[in-house]
Amino acid sequence: MSNSKTEATMAKAVPTVAPAPASPAAFQALTPGGERKGWLTIPFVLVCLVFIFMGLLNFNAKLFLMGDDANYILDAYNFMHRHAYPRQSSLYGLILAAIIFLAGTNVVMLKCFSFLFAFTGFVTLYRICYKRVDNRILYPVLIYSAISSNMQFYTSSTLSEACYMMVQYLYTGYFFYFTDRLASGKDMRKHWILLGFAGLVMSLGKNVALIIPFAVVAYFLVYKQWRYAFKALGWYLLFKVPYEVMLYFIYKNNTGSSQIEQILVKDIYHYEAGHESLAGFGMRLVKNAQIYLGQVTPNELGITTQGWTTLIATLLVIFIVAAAMVFAYKRNRYIFFIGLYTVILSGVTFLALQPAVAQDRIIIVLVPYIFLLLFYGALTLADRFNAEHASVNRIGFYILLAYSGFVTLSKASATIQESLPVLQENLSGDPYYGYSQDCINYLEMGKWITEHIPEDQVVAVRKPNGISVYNKGRYFLGIYSCPNDKDSDQMLAALKEQKVIYMILASLRADPNVANPNNIITTLHRYCAKIIEKYPQAITIVHTIGTAEPCYLVKINYP
Repeated sequence: MSNSKTEATMAKAVPTVAPAPASPAAFQALTPGGERKGWLTIPFVLVCLVFIFMGLLNFNAKLFLMGDDANYILDAYNFMHRHAYPRQSSLYGLILAAIIFLAGTNVVMLKCFSFLFAFTGFVTLYRICYKRVDNRILYPVLIYSAISSNMQFYTSSTLSEACYMMVQYLYTGYFFYFTDRLASGKDMRKHWILLGFAGLVMSLGKNVALIIPFAVVAYFLVYKQWRYAFKALGWYLLFKVPYEVMLYFIYKNNTGSSQIEQILVKDIYHYEAGHESLAGFGMRLVKNAQIYLGQVTPNELGITTQGWTTLIATLLVIFIVAAAMVFAYKRNRYIFFIGLYTVILSGVTFLALQPAVAQDRIIIVLVPYIFLLLFYGALTLADRFNAEHASVNRIGFYILLAYSGFVTLSKASATIQESLPVLQENLSGDPYYGYSQDCINYLEMGKWITEHIPEDQVVAVRKPNGISVYNKGRYFLGIYSCPNDKDSDQMLAALKEQKVIYMILASLRADPNVANPNNIITTLHRYCAKIIEKYPQAITIVHTIGTAEPCYLVKINYP
């Protein structure tokens, strides 16, 4: 018997979706190969219009200068123009590089592409779940994704979240198609190859995403399809290993090496604290679970938790998600795979990241999947243990969802009222409107430098990426610390080695919300102060912008 016929026989022996149970509360998907045409329905079109409308109202045309969004743009620009492989999200950096090659570093244009990625992901989420997940579960997830200002923030951000979510849904959708085809007994040879390649693409989406293809392996292992598990792993590694080897020989780097040390250290801001212990990793898991499952996830539902309510919320989320996976194991393998994917990615993320660097963007890419699991688990639990009052349970559930949606929409409305006037000014020709005065002076200085100082003369700054993006990728050298163990001569020698001629001494706020001249980022100020202790004439002011929170350009006069 041929290999393909053997696979067909095995596939038929283990159907992708088990027969629906008698209870109407099972939220059962259609069987594989069931009719899924006609997915573009009027309700979905209306939800899409809400998504677009809310996305436009929440659109942010500025970069967050103190964050990572400019870093991704510079990563892509450096890949295109300086032969440097992206350091953060490889996949997003490569995609962004192609866009920058065609459209340059125009911030608004790049953000429009992010919105396109987000909308494509939104449509893909619906498309892959259509008639695989009950509409009573799917539509609340879509509506929350459309009206949440926190979710919509990333639709116009140059962070990687919008792109990653799009790729995540495409990957999940392809695996659904793969399992449907596997169960139908059709020839699978080229699809195993495509599944391995899709795993490679997915692994480049985030630093921890290299573990994602193992969700496919785990899926087959759970259903005792041992051969399929080994084939899935083999085809993934067949693409992943050569790719990493190629990167090493071309760039002397790979997609994980730059992040391993950050994961192992106890404190990402103080490497001298040493490496994390096994017990420390356990505490990371617990603390991050409370942050992301007990605070961020309820907050996306309009619920604020603190103190002991955070612990209760964490345990409740874990319990409902676990229950959803238990129920879905036999009733709906599509939801079960989403559960595996979500648990594996979130678990690895909680272990890898120090709680001190907690940001809602860490979990935001999984929020739609978490909501899907929560809604499925909650409804199935209610119907299973109180079947006589199933209708009452559902009505109560949707009343709670409606209230939660109202709170979420109210928060979105407040956000829009604050951000919309800023957007109007940005699109009217003032790209810096909405920044605090310290940032405006800093960006204006970058503009002046671009117009008056040749690009081959190196300018050192504290925050290089944002100012570089706003000046068409011009190189600014980043100096992030002032060494206390070096004298004036050593510090001058270090600057000279890097060919630094100018430095920007900005009044960037240590607390972005408070203008306090005694609380600014003084890294370069201290650098210059140490130099002039011995060489008073070595630092001269060339240009000044602003009186409140001023920004100075100084020249280094090497003795």
